[in-house]
Amino acid sequence: AIRLHLVQDRALFKGVLLWAVCGIWIAGGLSLILGVFFVVLVHASRYIEGQAQLDALTGLVNRRIFRERIDHREKCGGVMLLDLDEFKYVNDHYGHESGDILLKAVARRLQAAVREGDLVARVGGDEFAIVFESDDADMLVTRIRAAFGKPFNISDKLYLSVGCSLGVCVAGDGVSGSDLVRLADERMFIDKRRRRMLGFSRRSESTA
Repeated sequence: AIRLHLVQDRALFKGVLLWAVCGIWIAGGLSLILGVFFVVLVHASRYIEGQAQLDALTGLVNRRIFRERIDHREKCGGVMLLDLDEFKYVNDHYGHESGDILLKAVARRLQAAVREGDLVARVGGDEFAIVFESDDADMLVTRIRAAFGKPFNISDKLYLSVGCSLGVCVAGDGVSGSDLVRLADERMFIDKRRRRMLGFSRRSESTA
């Protein structure tokens, strides 16, 4: 009888031990799954937040990030706004795909032309903005004009010479972020009218 009880106790012990091991394994697996899910969720949220800050076509920061920087006056020596000449003509005559290629090429040239610490943003269809740190706006204007000095390669057989209208406002005491944008925008449209009067906004295209 005693031996029978010992056998039964050992069987019960083995059963309890097996259930304990299974429970630990299941709990560990569940913890691993939850851990992996949490890591994926964190990375996904960071990716979504990063994408929300960027213009999908050009990869530049968007209008929201541009406004945040000037509103907080973070590294803001001034604002430059620029608008492409005859962009509607490019879309109408060469197609929206060519227009997209042009916008991406402009974005690359602007990024290459600005100085370290400057922020380039796409704020509209064919409108871009630069928040610059230094108050040397004339130097920046010269660099941006030079960036538009060469034709843009749209395809193997199409090159477009496209200009732009610029408006600049240098930050000063008591000038809000909204004032910077408003004044730069007014000066950009003055430059656009001047360029049209002088014929600088006429498009030029060539084929290879």
